[in-house]
Amino acid sequence: MVQGGCALKLRCKTFQVLVFFISQERDCHDLYSSLLKLSKPETVEDLYAFSFNPRSTQLQQQEGWDLFTLNNHFLQMGLPTRYWKISRINNEFGLCETYPKVLCVPSLATPALMMGSAAFRSKRRLPVLSYLHKNGAVIVRCSQPMAGLNSRSIEDEAYVDLIRRSKAGNQDFMYIVDTRPMINAVANRAQGKGYENTDFYENIKYLFLGIDNIHVMRTSLNKLLEHVKTPHAQCRTGWKQ
Repeated sequence: MVQGGCALKLRCKTFQVLVFFISQERDCHDLYSSLLKLSKPETVEDLYAFSFNPRSTQLQQQEGWDLFTLNNHFLQMGLPTRYWKISRINNEFGLCETYPKVLCVPSLATPALMMGSAAFRSKRRLPVLSYLHKNGAVIVRCSQPMAGLNSRSIEDEAYVDLIRRSKAGNQDFMYIVDTRPMINAVANRAQGKGYENTDFYENIKYLFLGIDNIHVMRTSLNKLLEHVKTPHAQCRTGWKQ
């Protein structure tokens, strides 16, 4: 409550904070209830997209799922190449249900290698190409291996080595970047997961970035936003130090 009415504060996903001053408390409460209901629909049909009906017949209407395709994205990066191919092994989502139908994998990767690698990865998320630079360097993403304390997969090791050799001239080594703190990755070994054992994966260099879990990162982001909104407070908090 504020003098002369009520204040309603909205924190948006775009990090904007909007404050509305409404003269009548009942109106403010009704607006709050409506926003709460619309922001957390009980069914898919309650989403705004199902009730949206543009009056203008000149408004261009497109099927949103056609605005972006992986095939076009791969073509923009110059794929396929001598070292990378487009695979449809996941066309029915039988390889990995959380990956798209179209995957970019090393050109020498066989279905047996891909299946073996997927079986050894958490949620079957085998390494697949995300970005190809014009100089041949790549960024490949995957989930953690089910390495445990001493487990291994010959197929996964061979598949990862194909990635290392996928750049012209072959590379003496390849970086594996783990965004977690090392202590978290080590703890996951007790749960049958973990990280690649350098005794089994040849010519790799391991890097841990030490990024904490999503809850810690959310708290950090909220603190940053608070300081951005109140620049006069930055000097006395010492948050930049």
